[in-house]
Order: sequence, then C-alpha cells, then structure tokens
Amino acid sequence: MIASTSAAQLSATLLSNWLSTSAGLGFCMLATVLGAPASSAQEVEGADAPAVTLIGEVRDALSESPVPDASVTIVELGRVVLTDRNGFFRIDSLPQGTWTFRTEHLGYEENVEPSTIGPGNLLLVRLAPRPIELEGLYAEVASGMRRRRASAPSQIWAWDREELSEAVSADIGRFIRTRGVASWVACSASRAADTNHLDLPNCFIRKGRVRVLTVYVDEVPIPGAQGTSTLWAMDPRDLWAVEFLPDCGQLRVYTEWFMEAVRDGRTRLAPALCGW
Repeated sequence: MIASTSAAQLSATLLSNWLSTSAGLGFCMLATVLGAPASSAQEVEGADAPAVTLIGEVRDALSESPVPDASVTIVELGRVVLTDRNGFFRIDSLPQGTWTFRTEHLGYEENVEPSTIGPGNLLLVRLAPRPIELEGLYAEVASGMRRRRASAPSQIWAWDREELSEAVSADIGRFIRTRGVASWVACSASRAADTNHLDLPNCFIRKGRVRVLTVYVDEVPIPGAQGTSTLWAMDPRDLWAVEFLPDCGQLRVYTEWFMEAVRDGRTRLAPALCGW
C-alpha cells in the first residue's frame, strides 16, 4: 500500500516485501564519492545485521509520473545514484539502519528526509514541482561552460543541450560511441565477455595506447565498468551537457538539476583539467 502524499508535504514511504514483485525492472548503477565516511547510520538494527539491497522510485507529487535522472544521495555515506528512465533506482550493499536521503531534480523542490531501511523495503519519494525558466537557466550557464572549455589545456569534445535534445538513440553510451571521437575497446581480453554487451566499453585507444575511462556524473566519479554501465539508464535528451576529455580519460555527464545548482551558486563546475 502506498501512503498518499501532497505536494506540500513530501514523503519517502517504505513499502515492505516489494522486492518479490520487482523482477524484470531496469535500474541504474550506484556511484560512490571518494573519501566519504565508511558508515554513520543514526540507528543500526544490530551490529551483525546484514546489508540489504534497496529498491526505490521517484515520482512527481502532482501527476504521479516517474522522474528520470533524479539524483538520490545517502547523506551520511556520500553515495549517489540516478534514477533510470522509469524513475527507479537501486542501491546494493546498504547497511540496515536509518539514513538521510536527499533527492533532487531540476524543476522540483529538494527533498531531504531520514528513512529506516530493512530487508524487502521500497523507498518511494515524491517531489513537488517547482517551475523554472529553462531558457533563462541555459543562457546564464552556457557562456560560462564555453569559457571553461576554451581555457582547458587539452582537447575537449562537447555536446550541449541543443544537440543532445535531437539525439535519435535513447542511450547516452550509444550516442557517444556513434560520434566517432575514439575507438572503444574492452580493457582486457579476459573482461571482453563482460563488457561487449555495453553500448560504451570502459576503455578506449588514445595515441596508440589503451586508456581506462572514468565516467563523472555531475562531478561524481564512477570508475571502470560501473561507470559505463551507468550510462545505459541515461537518455541524452534529458541531459544538459556531455564532455569527453580523451587526454584525461574522462567522460563528464551533467544533468539539468545540477546546472541549476551551478547557476544558483549551490555548487560549481570542476575545472576542465586532468587529475583535479
């Protein structure tokens, strides 16, 4: 049973035993912020309580429609996950206990709430719409991104909102691969079978050498195959910008809500440099 929630009172509702009915749904992969604390649950259901897999969904509080590409952060752990195109997300190996979840998306009010997590729970988050003038947001941020790229010491391939909105493929990995900016390969022959199903393998050839790709989603690094696997859930038509820095081995993906935070001064873009 889903508890009703108004737009003014955002809630995260835990539904028991949902996992048994969730087979066949697609979810995005999990990212971990480097240097985050190992754990700091406010309440833990026993020191030996096993970790659980949390399945979640983010919906529009008014229309009940799914919200794709929403960012869900476990504040105490610094772990970040994006919802897939159906509004779902999955967090593996999460210690049981009470955690603070911050959910954000462009055009919605931020939701920050604690929830107690146990086996078989579904975290349902409803976000209240907050109208925003996208064209005004674009004009304020786009010039700053262009200056940042122009001052970069190494080559940057970039695709902005206009080009991404016209993409034929609904998969950002496939979109990048068809741009012809690099030769994409599996990182090793032994792992080729694990990565040949991906639209974008996690290595590429640069100046005759195989380079490992690190994916950044809104400045959060997601190394290796986990990062490229994350891309399957992202529709390029829902993104703000994508940057490929071949000399740095970086693919940077930016969502609209993150760029809104940049404009409002709540965060800032990292410099277009290797090793930042």
